[in-house]
Parts: sequence; C-alpha cells; structure tokens
Amino acid sequence: MASAVLTACGQESGTGSRPSTTTTPSAPKTLTLAEARAAMTDYDRRNNAAIVRAGAPAYDESAWSAVDTETTLAGDVYGTRVKKAKRAPADSGGAGFSHDVRAVHGGGARSADGQGRWALVDVGTETAEGKTWRSMVAIVPATVAGSWKMSASMSGPAQIPIPKVVAGAVLTAPQRQQLANMVPTVIRSIYVGNDDDLQQNGLITALRRRTNAEETPGDKATHGWSGTTDCRPWGTPKGTDASTAVVVGTPALRVARAQSATLGVLSLDCEVTVQDADGDRKIKLEKAYATAEGDDGSFKERYVRRFVVSLLVSTPDQGKPVVIASSGAYAVPQGR
Repeated sequence: MASAVLTACGQESGTGSRPSTTTTPSAPKTLTLAEARAAMTDYDRRNNAAIVRAGAPAYDESAWSAVDTETTLAGDVYGTRVKKAKRAPADSGGAGFSHDVRAVHGGGARSADGQGRWALVDVGTETAEGKTWRSMVAIVPATVAGSWKMSASMSGPAQIPIPKVVAGAVLTAPQRQQLANMVPTVIRSIYVGNDDDLQQNGLITALRRRTNAEETPGDKATHGWSGTTDCRPWGTPKGTDASTAVVVGTPALRVARAQSATLGVLSLDCEVTVQDADGDRKIKLEKAYATAEGDDGSFKERYVRRFVVSLLVSTPDQGKPVVIASSGAYAVPQGR
C-alpha cells in the first residue's frame, strides 16, 4: 500500500517502563484447546456477518465493533473507509472465512497479573515465497457472555520457537520489570531500525518498510518519500514516555508466563511523519486514502499518518527479547 499511496509534486534511549503495581489476586487459568476452538468458531460466525455488512454497497464500518477491538478494529475501520472511497466491490467469498485453531500459547481465563481475561491463539500457518509463516491472534471477552473479540492479529516465521506457557504461574517483580524495560526497547527499534538489545528476526525491519520506504535505494527512489515512525503504548496519550509509562498488564501489554521467559502481546499507536525523500518537493495522499484519513488530499510539505502495531514478544529471564510475530496497519487518525 505504501508505494502507491503518496505522490510527489515539483522540484534515544530509556531505562524501561515502570511495571504495574497491581498485585496478582490469583493465578491465571489458560484456556483449553477445546475452549479456544469454540471461541474462534463463534468469532468466525460473527466476523463473517461483519464482513458482509462492511462490504459493498453498505460499507458499514460500525459492523466491526461487534467482533474486533484495539489494533484489529482500527485496521478494519480504515480498510472499510478506503474501500468505500474506492467504491470497491464486495469481497468474493469473504463471508466464508474461518480460523484453523492449532494451539493456545498463553492467556488467562480470569483476571490475573493486573490484566483482564485474554488468550493467545495459534490459528495456523501459510507458505509464501518459500517461507512458512505462523499466524497468531489475541482475543479478549466481548460484552456478550461467552463471546470474544480479536484485539490483535500477528504473523511471523514458523521456525521461531514459542516458549511453553506455565499454567498457573504468576510474574515476579523482576519479571514484570523486564517486561517494562522491553517496551521502550521495541519502540526505539521501530524508530531507528535494528537494535542491539532486541532479536527482531526481520519483523521490525518489515514494519519499517511499510512506513519508511527503505527496502533498497532503488525502491526508495521509486517511492520518492521517506518517513519516521514514533510510537507509544496503546491507549496512552500522545507524548507518553514509554520509559516511564505503566503498561504491564494493560491492553498495551498483555502477558503470560512461560518456561524461562514471559510472552507479551505489545500493541502500539504510532505517528508516521512522511515527507519527500529529498526534502524539496511536496507530496499528497492518493484520493481514497486521503478520504479515509479525513484529509483534503492537497499537496503538503509533510503528512502525519497513523499506524497501529501489534507484536508478540518473548522476554527471556536471560538474554535479549525476541520478536516472534508482528502486524502493522494504517488507521484513521484519532478524532477524524
């Protein structure tokens, strides 16, 4: 999407977030595989209905709020607005989509470690360009009893191991602090590129290609633009300092203890500042994307766009955090 969206015209480091001070009332109970399959079967039924409502000719973006939340919902709404602006036809066969639940890697069936109920579900693999990718989703309870919403959908190389979740384990204070320290490390890596304090497996590099047009010098010249990406934890105000924010156990960072590591689904709200690569031309968004983002579509010196990110990160007791899976999507700027 990035390479076709923009047109040109004319000639830090933190010491780590504070962990939540909430004490754990009881150990988390991980969902069983059968429970996860039942939850996703129900989700697929409701999601397919939302796909129909959000498609042509209605383009009803409100349909997504019944099935999705957080970064997933933000991406859904944006995609629907773009399709509406393009008058795109309904997705062929979209109403028959289903998830192939393979495993449950973490989460709790009741509140634990200061966070609400959630689950991390492995929904299968797919092969593209000779590589096998694993798909993961995070789900949280809907207001309707027994139903779940998808808060994050991520993918990553299938060969990256996922630590085995320890049922009933709760986090110690040092483990929570390690998670808190991981957050600004990931944000810094997205901002500057590779970071020596993080094993990102090319996933953050791929996210940066979506927002910075830096795949190759030739590709950058084709795009004609460059961008910088500044992220903050999901649900926090603009200007939040990730090195001091309390995020562990919030929707920004849902966690599950595993063997010798802690799994976390980290969600970020990012601003992408885009300008001409050479700095001497104005740029504009293509009409459909400008309409979706509430912009007038005129040529400007720079654009500030919204980009939402979710990552599955394993933070080991010893060693660097490992990014296992990721996703990124443009979103409607807040207030538009």
